[in-house]
Amino acid sequence: MKKNLLTLLCCFLSFVVSAQTWTGEINTNWNNPDNWNTDAVPIATGNVIIPGGLDNYPVLASDVTINRMDMQTGSELDFNGFQLNIVTTVANYTYFTGATLKSSSQLITLNINNGTSGYTTYMRGCTIEDDIVLNISGANAFHEGDPAANVFEGNATFNIAGSGALWTSHSTASTYLGNKTVSRTVGGLLDLFNTGGTVAGNLTVNNPIGNGGIRIGVAAHQTLIQGTINIDANYNALPNVFEMIRVINNTTGGIIDVKNSYGFNLRNDSLLLSE
Repeated sequence: MKKNLLTLLCCFLSFVVSAQTWTGEINTNWNNPDNWNTDAVPIATGNVIIPGGLDNYPVLASDVTINRMDMQTGSELDFNGFQLNIVTTVANYTYFTGATLKSSSQLITLNINNGTSGYTTYMRGCTIEDDIVLNISGANAFHEGDPAANVFEGNATFNIAGSGALWTSHSTASTYLGNKTVSRTVGGLLDLFNTGGTVAGNLTVNNPIGNGGIRIGVAAHQTLIQGTINIDANYNALPNVFEMIRVINNTTGGIIDVKNSYGFNLRNDSLLLSE
């Protein structure tokens, strides 16, 4: 136990010592070194803090790669049509907490490689103002809505290409004002709407690998899909289960196609599908 605590403390101290904090002292240009407390633009191994309460918040002027991000309550980031790559080469948690993510040009593209050492990414209490694509890889989990709900004002797409679990609405129900799409190409758990939630558009889930199981909804909370539900899952190894609990949709036309599932659990759903 003491060894584990010492390891966590060392990781935390390492982050604090090497972190670069956005000040926005000059303007909104991410690539201007005078906007950082270290007078240097973060590089691929950089750990970045964006605090709240500033006059200027960063706007990306090119694709950016860093090791770790800590967006704090009240902070903002404008992707401006470029991509933010978070590649965890040194073990650290990544946080998007109470932040606003937007893109003044095209959509938000956030690429996260969650490494191999049990370090998790959290997105909580955020407002995502535009369409977002999250490309998630690595062996560690991504927690959306833990512990505070997010609001996705556009379409949200989660592409999972690693073995780490994806949890959405993990401990608080988030709101999706557009479509929600989840695609997994590497085996691992999909746990969607763990505390319920609302999708104003369509829900699409693609899991051709199948390994790891899918859980959608939970008995204690309703999950409402205003549009259609389309699910295509093909399990190729045991034991894997498909669960859908207390899910409701309001638009006819979707298809749920689950093949080779070891377990199949539907409970308290009210589904309108293709006739």
